[in-house]
Amino acid sequence: MTRYLAAASALALGAIAAPVSAETVLRYSQWLPPSHMLRVNVIDPYLERWAEVTGGEVRVEATPSIVGTLPGQFDAARDGLVDIVFIINGYTPGRLDLTQVAELPFLGDTAEANSVAFWRVYKDHLEEQGEFRGTVPLVTFTHGPGALYLTEGTVTSLDQLDGKKIRVGSESVGRTIGALGGVPVQTPLSEIYESLSTGVVDGTAMNLEAAKNFGLIEVLPHATTVPGGIYNLTMSILINEASWNALSEKDRAAIMEISGEPLARELGVWQDRSDEAAREALLEAGSTVEEASPELIAAMEEAVQPVYEQWFARAREKGLETPEDVLDAFRAELEKIESGM
Repeated sequence: MTRYLAAASALALGAIAAPVSAETVLRYSQWLPPSHMLRVNVIDPYLERWAEVTGGEVRVEATPSIVGTLPGQFDAARDGLVDIVFIINGYTPGRLDLTQVAELPFLGDTAEANSVAFWRVYKDHLEEQGEFRGTVPLVTFTHGPGALYLTEGTVTSLDQLDGKKIRVGSESVGRTIGALGGVPVQTPLSEIYESLSTGVVDGTAMNLEAAKNFGLIEVLPHATTVPGGIYNLTMSILINEASWNALSEKDRAAIMEISGEPLARELGVWQDRSDEAAREALLEAGSTVEEASPELIAAMEEAVQPVYEQWFARAREKGLETPEDVLDAFRAELEKIESGM
């Protein structure tokens, strides 16, 4: 009997001493095309590094296809349908209004500078407002300067935009297009090709990169670029708040080391590279890519002045006491970044 008790005790001790896997597997809702440059060069490698930086404690698995809808990605993360999402902030109108500071016209000339400035301003001025409640932003960033595409000719005067139906990706960009005389039509990226090819819209407000990475070049014959961009679209990578809090403090710290500003900068760098590649691809396909004239830029700058006031008013409604200071802080960060600080 003693022999059996000893054997049982040994087995119990062995079970206690055996290593127990504490690996946490998080699900990421994947919707970017397989060849998209952000997915290939930044997002997939970033998520794969979670296992490395946490010593195998946390691993991320991408879903075979999107969980929920593209406009519903924020809700999918907040409601715990999935752990991690990549969202376009403007696809949830009326809920992430404060982030629209980075979507205002004529801010910066590169996605890198805009993205780093946006992350800094978010952390310093917007995070405490809690617009992302239910989730935790791992990064916030922007794409490169937004351009105007028309199916008939480049834009040489604001008269050409009068009454034209222009697809936009967010409510705030719609306000800019409206100020310029166009009629904004908000639809997600997945619907641009059909809308342009069937004449539902007369053009789109979009950066150069998306033309190439979403296979839209053949329906974008004319692009007009604007220094500083007529807008910038803001985006975020979010994790469900409960999923984040369930991770150890050590793992959260390790993950944030590769998130935040370093990730915002990397996302911006690759978008700038892709903007240039898209410009070349558009030209090779026979599309026209022209920079707006100084006269047109001056007319645009005057026309969009009410857009700033509209954002100030919305931000105050959301509890931001001095939104003008936040915009000033954004511009100050851009100057620091562009000067190498």
